[in-house]
Amino acid sequence: MFDIQERLDSLVTELERSWPKNFERILREYPHKNEPFYIFTFCKFDCRVIPWEFKVYHQPRQTKPDPVSGTTLMLVDPKNGTAEIVWTLPHREGFNLYQPGKVFEDKVVNDSIKKYLNDELIDSEEKFQMVK
Repeated sequence: MFDIQERLDSLVTELERSWPKNFERILREYPHKNEPFYIFTFCKFDCRVIPWEFKVYHQPRQTKPDPVSGTTLMLVDPKNGTAEIVWTLPHREGFNLYQPGKVFEDKVVNDSIKKYLNDELIDSEEKFQMVK
């Protein structure tokens, strides 16, 4: 039987377990040359196992990807030792759950959703290049 709480717990556990070890691995192995870079994070369901599981992927990259629901983008600056969330977007079906007073209320997520819906997560220079 479908148990949403178990699946949510699985996702949270996987996210919490994956970030520290993968962040450290990325800093060690990704050829960032001590320059800022992005980490694009997304989740996929592994339906090959029962009950199915969430798998979390952290992809380092030099270029900023397009914002997509169900993803998080961080800007990492190894020189300063900082990591800043550019956006964190849940799946579109859950956007309203992150508003003030809702079950998953979260200011960062809610701000990301608002910017995404207002097309503010893509810089104007990037928008111009996309139109060309």
